[in-house]
Amino acid sequence: MKYISYVRYALITISVVIIAMSTMSGNSNDVGLMIDWMLLILGLTFLSVIVLTAYSTTKDPKGAKGSLIASLLLLALLGVSYALADESPIQLGLKIFDNPTELLIADTGLFATYIVSVLTIASIALTELYNVFKK
Repeated sequence: MKYISYVRYALITISVVIIAMSTMSGNSNDVGLMIDWMLLILGLTFLSVIVLTAYSTTKDPKGAKGSLIASLLLLALLGVSYALADESPIQLGLKIFDNPTELLIADTGLFATYIVSVLTIASIALTELYNVFKK
């Protein structure tokens, strides 16, 4: 388990460096690098969800129900996010981003982040509200 935190810190460090490079340089190639990095992380996330769900199912068949429900909820979240995504070209300075695939994936990731953030804040607020009335 010690290696997982090393991998996490390495991914966070690489992400911070890439984001800093893309926002500070103003070079459109660095923005493309940031988009490519986001796509790589998104792909690794999907792959790890599928692999870990399959591993969990083989290790504990009774717990497979929870893993399956979580995977289906993740797919539903991604489906809603994809439905909200837009592939309209974006112009940043002199550079125009018009690749529909990249735009759809980036918008899907952004909408998924927005939805998860709202759900997280709502669950925190509802939990606190529940605890107030429970006493």
